[in-house]
Amino acid sequence: MPTNAATSMYVYALHDGLPATERRVASIATALKAKDVHVSFFTNLERNSLRPAGWDACLVLLTAEYLHMVNDNAKGGAARTLFDASVASSVPKIVVALQATLPTQLPGVVGEKLGSPMTLSLHEDPVCTELERIVRLQKPRSAFRGACKRVVARNRLVLLQAKRVPPPVATDASAPVFRARVKRIAAALEIPSDGEHLVDVVNRALSTLRVRCGADVLFCERVVKLERQLGIAPTL
Repeated sequence: MPTNAATSMYVYALHDGLPATERRVASIATALKAKDVHVSFFTNLERNSLRPAGWDACLVLLTAEYLHMVNDNAKGGAARTLFDASVASSVPKIVVALQATLPTQLPGVVGEKLGSPMTLSLHEDPVCTELERIVRLQKPRSAFRGACKRVVARNRLVLLQAKRVPPPVATDASAPVFRARVKRIAAALEIPSDGEHLVDVVNRALSTLRVRCGADVLFCERVVKLERQLGIAPTL
């Protein structure tokens, strides 16, 4: 895997593997490489190849044939296996339509697992300017690693204690208490919090740490998840 530079981004792409698509994807990779966004491809699922620390994003390059291969588990299921592994990974997914005739609502398994993502129509962006912009909106993995290292160093003693005794779960929903707890989380991750809504700060922290929370998870539970992830004992 290439060495990450300050402005470099590294993504991997999923597509149907057909000759016509491969030629198109090769031109996309060339255009992105000129912008210091490097694209890799997998023909099979390599051990640990999709681990989050290795990639800034996953490009799901949609064609009608790719939808058929994944939804119907066609041609030996390699496309479906890679798709399932990518969806299960916390690597951000960027959905790209290579054909203008694809449905707005993604069908079958693809629609179920990706939900209703923003789909970029690449046939309207031949030089990949908008695609590069969206890729660079993802938090670079170098920044993610740096944040984790700073958090671990800052909370080493708390982390060691957490291995022995789980931190208490505070459920006090009063605004001052939660504001202080959210500010500690924001400070640990170097996220601006002054003047920001608490929910927005918590959601940004979840995104930074790549912590998944369903829509039914309460705000107080999200705060506790973040504190446990960072090794910060809650203020009771």
